[in-house]
Amino acid sequence: MYRFQRRYQEAEPLFIEALHTRRKFLPTGHPDIANSLIDLGQLYRDEGQYQKAELFYLEALTMRRTSRMVDDPLIGNSLHNLAELYSLQRRYQEAEALYLEALNIRRKSLPRTHPYTATTLHSLARLYSFQGRYADAEPLYKQALETFRKSLPKNHPYITETLNNYLAFLREQGREAEASAFLKEWET
Repeated sequence: MYRFQRRYQEAEPLFIEALHTRRKFLPTGHPDIANSLIDLGQLYRDEGQYQKAELFYLEALTMRRTSRMVDDPLIGNSLHNLAELYSLQRRYQEAEALYLEALNIRRKSLPRTHPYTATTLHSLARLYSFQGRYADAEPLYKQALETFRKSLPKNHPYITETLNNYLAFLREQGREAEASAFLKEWET
């Protein structure tokens, strides 16, 4: 709760205590330890402490790779989290490789219309868009929207965010008429 309220100084000691408690009482490699590492990574990412976030994300990823099957969705989640962090830092090549690996795992291990797969498609589309790789980005935006449409209610925030980003993507390229037509078609 404190993290979502941006009360980071209050959240940090609680996350640290949870991690220490889990390390003390759970066997090495237990999924709850990785979850605590990710919680701390997300806290530090939110605070802009990217180096600290990276350390926690990497430890969680290593733990999950060691203790889970190769195509486990939790490994895909860890890869996606780390890719998001690298994308924020404009470490685009590293982010792309992680997004692609996460997408591959998610496509293999989750149902075709799972929102996590769409989330990775959307994030990869944004990454390509930031790099001016518009031909690579556009089909991913469309795939993400179609996947979300099949798996989530019409006004879900993930759909709204992806739709807004896709429309902005079209408008940034001077494709205003296409953006308007797509929105009109989408709403019907």
